[in-house]
Amino acid sequence: MKIRACPNERGEGTYRAWIVAGILLIASLLVTVACSQPAPTPRPAAIPVPTSTPRQAFQAPAPAVNAQSEKAEADLLTRSSLLDFAKAHSGLERDWDAFRKSYMDWQQRSAQSDGTVYKGLNDFLARFVTVKKEVNQLQAPAGANEVVDKLSQAADREDAALRDLRDNWAVGDFEAFQKFDKERQEVNKLRRQAAAVLQDLSAAPAASNGKTPPASEEATRPFTQGRTRTVDPQALQQFERAFQATGRTWNDFEVAFDTWRNRDNSPEREAGYAQLSTFVSNFRGIASQISAQSAPGQLRPVAELMIQAAEKEEVALRSLRDNVRPYDARPYQSYEKEWAAIDRLRRQASASLTDLLYRQGISPSEVR
Repeated sequence: MKIRACPNERGEGTYRAWIVAGILLIASLLVTVACSQPAPTPRPAAIPVPTSTPRQAFQAPAPAVNAQSEKAEADLLTRSSLLDFAKAHSGLERDWDAFRKSYMDWQQRSAQSDGTVYKGLNDFLARFVTVKKEVNQLQAPAGANEVVDKLSQAADREDAALRDLRDNWAVGDFEAFQKFDKERQEVNKLRRQAAAVLQDLSAAPAASNGKTPPASEEATRPFTQGRTRTVDPQALQQFERAFQATGRTWNDFEVAFDTWRNRDNSPEREAGYAQLSTFVSNFRGIASQISAQSAPGQLRPVAELMIQAAEKEEVALRSLRDNVRPYDARPYQSYEKEWAAIDRLRRQASASLTDLLYRQGISPSEVR
């Protein structure tokens, strides 16, 4: 007999089969969805946050413009102050030179007596206080302190030399005057150095901080080391012409002096003193021309040699005038010794100038 399954048992199996199939279908769908999901989109790079607003960004360059304007104003103020200082320096130099001229005129005509000389020197000391006051009142702008320092040194040295001359002079003693003349040469060097520094400051452009830039190593190198900077050919030729003209005048003076000396047989000292005073006065004009000659840049060492030579000649002539005696050759021998040193300075100046001309491609024979 064939046994049939119970309907309830068969329905239960079918239900379980459907549940398993559903679970498998859901799992299959999940796997399909997972495999078909696109890759994640990368995050965009962060946009930088501006540190200033558009108005602030537009206004940012304004401080730079103001800084440039302030720099220009500072440079203009510096140049204006330097110009005022140069004018004050020129006034001081004129007063100083006028004082010197008064002294030399007085020395030439003064009677050599105790009271007259002492009183005269005392008066000059009182007058020189005005010159020292002008030096002390100079207001040095930026970079010009060296000018005032050198002028102060010069004024102090001249004042001390005048006091020494007044306190130590004795009747018939001309060595005190000669000592003062030599000290005055050192004072002149300081004054010329101050003028040279001021000339460099006036010619140099102002730096960004309103101060004059320091001189370069090339500018401060000694002349004998052979600088390589060029010289304005026109200025060089003008200086050469003036140099030659001064040299001819100086040579004519020497010829006139030698001619007088060779024919002067006067036994009276007064006659020799008067004529030598005339020579001193005449040579003072030559020395003034040499000192006044413009000599920029590399020409300054040449001019300095000529100025030193002229100063030595003037001192030597004064010494000869003050010490000349009838039938006494010693003052003339001392002068000849000084003249040899003077001639060396002049030849050295001429050689230096000739070297400058050739380095610029100029033959001295072309400049006449």
